[in-house]
Amino acid sequence: QFFHIYKYISVIRLKNNMYYLIFLNPISCLCCLFGMLSPRNSGFMYGVILCYHMLAIRIALDVMFNINGGRVTLSKMLTMNNEKIKFTFFPFCLFHSLNISRFEMVVSQTCVVRIVLMIVDICVYREIGTLNNGWFFVSHILSVISTTIALYFSYAISGVNIENSKKFRFQYLFMMVDWSQTLITFQKTGLDILSFLKLYPSFIFPEKLLDQHFVESLYILFFLYSIEVLFMSILITFLLRPSKSYIFDKYIGLRCTAPPMYLYLDDSDEGLLPAIMESESTQQAS
Repeated sequence: QFFHIYKYISVIRLKNNMYYLIFLNPISCLCCLFGMLSPRNSGFMYGVILCYHMLAIRIALDVMFNINGGRVTLSKMLTMNNEKIKFTFFPFCLFHSLNISRFEMVVSQTCVVRIVLMIVDICVYREIGTLNNGWFFVSHILSVISTTIALYFSYAISGVNIENSKKFRFQYLFMMVDWSQTLITFQKTGLDILSFLKLYPSFIFPEKLLDQHFVESLYILFFLYSIEVLFMSILITFLLRPSKSYIFDKYIGLRCTAPPMYLYLDDSDEGLLPAIMESESTQQAS
């Protein structure tokens, strides 16, 4: 995928975003490996994975804006076609460029929340010397709530202009980011509950290890997650191959249909938009 992105994507901003996303699973697996080899640093490795995933959600939305011509162009197209974000409560049912920025802020808040909580967790751990404290449970619950809100709003934004997104197979890219984040977050919650209730025996690390059950839950999480992202990486490589996705606009191989011509926008909101869609909108307006 790195070769495909380097060779077949012409828009620089889109290319940089895709670089970040394709390294999501490899870097996560590398952190999992370090966490399993060094149990005392497993909590820190988990925090690194979370921060990378939180930024990946925001980057995935930026890719969606890239392939739709940018925020302003996307807003104009949706307004022209009378398409709205599918929210059931006011005022998020109204769609314009200002609301798009607000939605992005709601999605991006989880990055700030996770980083702040991780810093506080480190400070608390340094003070009390153990992870067996009620604060860490509260911290994890706040992280899960923040992640759930971010995923909800990101799903709402990613669902707009779905017909155009299908040409670029963006839905598969977003599903990879979403599933990766969901698996690492909610599996951690389930394993922590099992560890707290002592529903599985201690069999990996010796009893003398500090916070043994916490470390074992992370060890199991890292092992399972490494296997899961391996299959996800294979799947996304197949689904997002250049012959099927118009993200790779410079690809001249065998395609089912000819690639669309692209309209390049200015550097302030760099993106790409199929010119055929613009011509259709002009015909409807006339």
